Amino acid sequence: MTAGEALRALPLWQIVAWIVLPAAFWLGLGAFAVRCAFRGVPKSPRLDKIAKHLVVPRIVLEYGYCWLLVAPTRMFVALGFSADAVSWLALGAALIGAGFFAAGWFCLGGWLILVSFILDAVDGMVARARGTSSDRGEFLDSIIDRYADFAVSLGTMYYYRSDPVPLALAAAAMVGTQVMGYARAKGEALGIDPNVGVMQRPERAVLIGVASVMSSFIATVTEPGVAHPHHYAVAIAFGVVAVLTNVTAIWRCAYVLRRFRSGGGSAAPAARAVRGAEVEKAAPSVERRVA
Repeated sequence: MTAGEALRALPLWQIVAWIVLPAAFWLGLGAFAVRCAFRGVPKSPRLDKIAKHLVVPRIVLEYGYCWLLVAPTRMFVALGFSADAVSWLALGAALIGAGFFAAGWFCLGGWLILVSFILDAVDGMVARARGTSSDRGEFLDSIIDRYADFAVSLGTMYYYRSDPVPLALAAAAMVGTQVMGYARAKGEALGIDPNVGVMQRPERAVLIGVASVMSSFIATVTEPGVAHPHHYAVAIAFGVVAVLTNVTAIWRCAYVLRRFRSGGGSAAPAARAVRGAEVEKAAPSVERRVA
């Protein structure tokens, strides 16, 4: 089958996924850029907490946060959805998307990854709109995010199970993603926020989602009729994620260690004191059990 024949045989849903939806996104971004040219790029405080360094341009993230997420937030609030319910929907979309990745249906999987990211951002906006923001909700959301990240990487690794290089890239991306997140969480727990690095979750979602959607189109042109195409765009996207997340993980570790050497980490002594008190309090019971 030639590339032309493969393109002519495309079902309607793929044409919509490859042409209509991306065109709508770019037209909206163009309109947002025109607005920013006259009024300036908005600065959402929520995005300032992501990181100081960004790979995806700030205007793209602001476009998503200020325009694309407003309508679904209002819809969920009007329907009476809780923020937790939206978080679970985000996980469901990620799990289904990971299943599509495993089956090689990267176009559908990519859109579901983008939907999962949108829902993951909307849940916090729903919580703030309904006045239900809490540490409990933030904790649940972070745990759900970890499961979603694992699922997407594992689905990709299953598809590339017989292709060592993309398999290694997906595995390295999974490791880097988890370590960079843990480095920041542990640093914050010790009183140091290593808000440095690149390839935060929104950027990973945009990169992997867009690459997956476009990869199916590219594979149709470059590998028409192949039962198990290589999907080079997906492999490259995971390669970029693998490099930048691991660089960020090392960067954050170095940042925290450097702050400790210079006397940083104001919460660290208190945290160690609390742990010491807990150990001292538990010591008599331990001795009784031993005796």
